Amino acid sequence: MNRIHTKGEERIKFLNYLFIISWLTGFLIMGSAQKAAAQTTITLSGYVIDASTNSPMPFANVYLNNSTHGTISDEKGHFVLTNVPSGTIDVVASFVGYQTARQTIRLEGTQPPAVTFRLKPGAQTLTSITVKAKRNEKKWQQQLRQFKQQLFGEPFGSQCVLTNPDVLQFTEENGHLKATASEPIVIENQALGYRIWYDLTYFDGERKQVYYGGSARFEELKTTNEHQESRFQRNRMQAYLGSARHLMASLIAGNYEQEGFKVFEEDTTVAMPYPGDPVTLQGAIGHRLLPINRASLIHSGQLSFERLIGSVKPLIVFYTKAKSLYSPYTDARYAYTQITFPNGPIQLITDGWITVPNGVEMKGSLADDRLSTLLPADWKPMKPDGSTNALATQSLPERTTLYSTEKAYLHTDRAQYVAGDTLWFSAYLVDATYHTLNAPSQTLYVNLLDSTGQLAASQLIHIDSTGHAPGAINLADSLTTGTYQLLAYTNWMRNDNTEFLFRKRIHIDSRNSHAREQVISLPKGFRLQVFPEGGQLVIGLPGRVAFQGLDNQGYSVTITGALTNDRGDTLTDFRSLHRGMGTFSFTPQAGQHYRAIASLADGQLTSIDLPDALPSGYQLAVDNLTNPRSVRVQIRNNQPQFGQLTLFAHVRGRVCYQVQVDANKTEMLLAIPYDSIRQDGILHLTLFDPDNQPVAERLVFINQHRQLSIGLQTDKATYQPRQPVSLTLSTTDASGKPVSTRLSLAVTDASQALELEPKGATLRSYLLLTSDLRGHIEEPEFYFDSTQTHVRQYLDYVMLTHGWRRFNWKAILSDSTSHPVYGVETGISLRGNIAYADNSNQASLYPNGSGGVYFTRRAATSKPVSDETLSGMFKTNRNLVPKAITTDKEGRFSLENLLFSDTATLIIRQKTNLPIQLNWFPRTVPDFVSMPSISVSRDIDRQALINQALEMQLVTKRMQENGGKMLQAVTIKANRLDASRNDYRRQLYGVPDATVVATEQMRSGKFSVLQLIQGQVAGVDVGINGDGSGTILIRGGNRPAAIMIDGVMSSQAVLGTINPNDVEAIDVLKNPATIGALGVQGGDGAINILTRRGLDDGKKINQVISKVIGYAVSREFYSPQYASESMTNSPDHRATLYWNPSVQTDTNGKATVTFYNTDNITTIRAVAEGISPNGQPGYGTLNYQVKK
Repeated sequence: MNRIHTKGEERIKFLNYLFIISWLTGFLIMGSAQKAAAQTTITLSGYVIDASTNSPMPFANVYLNNSTHGTISDEKGHFVLTNVPSGTIDVVASFVGYQTARQTIRLEGTQPPAVTFRLKPGAQTLTSITVKAKRNEKKWQQQLRQFKQQLFGEPFGSQCVLTNPDVLQFTEENGHLKATASEPIVIENQALGYRIWYDLTYFDGERKQVYYGGSARFEELKTTNEHQESRFQRNRMQAYLGSARHLMASLIAGNYEQEGFKVFEEDTTVAMPYPGDPVTLQGAIGHRLLPINRASLIHSGQLSFERLIGSVKPLIVFYTKAKSLYSPYTDARYAYTQITFPNGPIQLITDGWITVPNGVEMKGSLADDRLSTLLPADWKPMKPDGSTNALATQSLPERTTLYSTEKAYLHTDRAQYVAGDTLWFSAYLVDATYHTLNAPSQTLYVNLLDSTGQLAASQLIHIDSTGHAPGAINLADSLTTGTYQLLAYTNWMRNDNTEFLFRKRIHIDSRNSHAREQVISLPKGFRLQVFPEGGQLVIGLPGRVAFQGLDNQGYSVTITGALTNDRGDTLTDFRSLHRGMGTFSFTPQAGQHYRAIASLADGQLTSIDLPDALPSGYQLAVDNLTNPRSVRVQIRNNQPQFGQLTLFAHVRGRVCYQVQVDANKTEMLLAIPYDSIRQDGILHLTLFDPDNQPVAERLVFINQHRQLSIGLQTDKATYQPRQPVSLTLSTTDASGKPVSTRLSLAVTDASQALELEPKGATLRSYLLLTSDLRGHIEEPEFYFDSTQTHVRQYLDYVMLTHGWRRFNWKAILSDSTSHPVYGVETGISLRGNIAYADNSNQASLYPNGSGGVYFTRRAATSKPVSDETLSGMFKTNRNLVPKAITTDKEGRFSLENLLFSDTATLIIRQKTNLPIQLNWFPRTVPDFVSMPSISVSRDIDRQALINQALEMQLVTKRMQENGGKMLQAVTIKANRLDASRNDYRRQLYGVPDATVVATEQMRSGKFSVLQLIQGQVAGVDVGINGDGSGTILIRGGNRPAAIMIDGVMSSQAVLGTINPNDVEAIDVLKNPATIGALGVQGGDGAINILTRRGLDDGKKINQVISKVIGYAVSREFYSPQYASESMTNSPDHRATLYWNPSVQTDTNGKATVTFYNTDNITTIRAVAEGISPNGQPGYGTLNYQVKK
């Protein structure tokens, strides 16, 4: 644990994993008892005295703080501590009923100072009579659970046992839980192998953070065998790796990079990118982040084993072997810490232990340690043995950093549409482990595919820093009737199994009233699947087998059946209890094979052979239904052996439980407390044998209702057509406290916006359930309905019959997992090659089928423009940015992390007059497994719904044409040269103050565009460099003049890329009346370079032009305001009454929206979804009636 010492109140400040942590007040100095190289030892002695009576105190504990090194005073109160290390130490004296005393001592010579402790009676001993109030046991148990959870932390908190909890007293005030202890609390850390006497001096826990402090005395737990000792050592190494002590030791040794650390000095005078711009480690190195100089960072101390470490600038530390939410750098989501030294250097010894913190502040990952990872100062780290299977527990956090780190979700306004409608959606992108809205990617691909997998529409969506983005897809008039799929993913998500990509089914009806959905006839029949609990059957051990019956489309069917053996004997009957699922139990025998036979109600039969039972092995049986406070795990073994079994549990890669048990027992029973499982979702249990090989696995769903609660309330119970509706939304966390949250809200006509699947996937059920399982889950929201009977049992059937999709243990332990192929995208990436060509270089457009980007296709050539830097300009509707295009030997180049919406133009010029051509490398749409097709209800008049939709499309179009709120489509027109003073290139300012017309004579022999204006206009000073670049200053200005190209704002850097022969004229803007329209950018004057044919002219043989489509432009949903609009003659049968992708509740968790009903007498359904700041998903719905 990291500690800081101050003279005042001593605390350690921690926040939970969702918040950056800052040690602002300083932390406890824990005196080192580590014998570092060349560190001498001495004997320290003294007395312990009662401060109130001056009597000696026998049997007082005296120890070096945070160590296993201690003693007890004799009958005269005298104590002797031998082998005390020289340097700065912290000595503690304690006695039950007295206040603990502590002294910081500096030992440099052979004559230690005399030490006397005068202990004062504790508060409870000052009065002879203590009146103890009767405590509320239920409340006290809740407070104790919070106390242990916050004090112990992760990953070993579940293995820490508080043996004397009754010494604790709790009080609560304004959301703060405060704790005191009448004597040191005793903690047995069964993961690290220590018993800790912790003298708690302060504890203040809130929902988001905890402050605590104290002193610690360690004692090693006795081990019963070498395997237990080995486990303790492995866990201690896990606690050490990546810690502050590990960092400091590696900095002193000079091997910090080999140990997995990246350390930089942070130049805070260099600004971070603007909000919305990508923040990358690659872009920051050499600018905001600078390499450290160890010679100036680390200095020798007074003793040979002491060092001083300090820096004027903050240190930024990444630990690349662990992931973290703290890092602001999207391409480096490693464990991240900022270290500052406000009071000067810290003092430490060569093994990394800090002896004088001197007020050092650490914010981030290194401040997140708790008591479960606290190691004594006299523990010595071992060198890892490097074996690939030595520590499964270290493999998991490291590997989950590399794979499946994101989840995407689309909340659509409805599930059924008509061709020509607009599909509105709100995109969510979250970290796959914590479900917080801070995933590294900022580019989301959204594709709409028809029933054959063909691309029907595609978009690129820019995810902002909030993890959200609005979107809309215009459904083409030509779409045919059928079931379509929305596919959403990031480039980074493609490294994982494609089942992990977000998929959602929608139904689209054709505008053609005679069109019908093509129905594919599938043969009759069904199939039976069987899943032994834990993964296998073992001879002689009772086992449970889950099953599911599915039809040929993948939907569940109700079945009955029997289990038979080789002789045809029926061993047991079974029947499905929910969605074709159920279980049966039996004990397999040696030499027997088993078959399950199932039938449907109509008499159809099918069968399947059960997997052969193993001659020896382990059975893992889990009960998540009986005990409301814990998961019961039973391990059976038919051939006991020497060694240790490890039961390992995590939720989405976040370790929550780990324990070892002897393998020499035939049956073991364990209980995993729900308190140790920090997150709702799928608990993945894995049993490892003594060789650390996974031998059994089981999934369990944990639902402690730690989710965002979304309430919806209308101002009336019923309404009339076209009446206004006031809808109030409320958001509270799992404890009922208000939480400010951003929601998406859809209000639809239930008679038109029909559900494809009752209890279909929502944001809540997708993130917590279906996104982590293989296969299709029917009606997933059903399993979150607490009013349903047997829902927990049915959900356990789902766990037994669907596999975990995130990663494979054997691949991890064998190190056979491949490195990521697809990188994190914080913008749009374009890749292609440039080659010489004899043909025309006129660009053409074609869809690449990978997210809406349209690329220019060129004929292939065998002669690339190799290893050359070409001049390029990237032109958007807002600015013109010079781009250096550097090719490799194959003529290939790339442009990374471009941020632009709508369309942009890339202009590439080659220095010679040889013709060039551009060929883009198209992205490919990832392969994916289609979801089962779904049939829409035929009990309703679908043609009437189609007619209503077509009518509303016409009304909406008319409103749009009349100035409605919907955005107009972007139209790109070819540039036409207009020599007049009123052409489009001068629309910002109209008439310039001066114009230099570039004649053929003026352009002749010029190598820089700056030469055309040099000396031509009074008050304009021009400086020219040898490469044609330079600056233009207008007298009276403090900065160079702003540069525009054909009316588009650019930069001074672009001046060196423009060929003088391309220039028609140059406008000069220098008077306040002229430059006023340009705003701040034109405050020091401006120059507008007018090109002869516009920069998009494609007739120059040495340049190539390509237009690309960028991020989709956000649109506004139109909702009529009948109180202010005259629309009495227009019918209103909207299927979607109101759509808002971003409703922000305030600090009281409240938000109110208003909208109007339609003409229909119907039921209106409102659905709100969102994610709280700490990653809790929520879903809320409300129905109300519209009557005459």
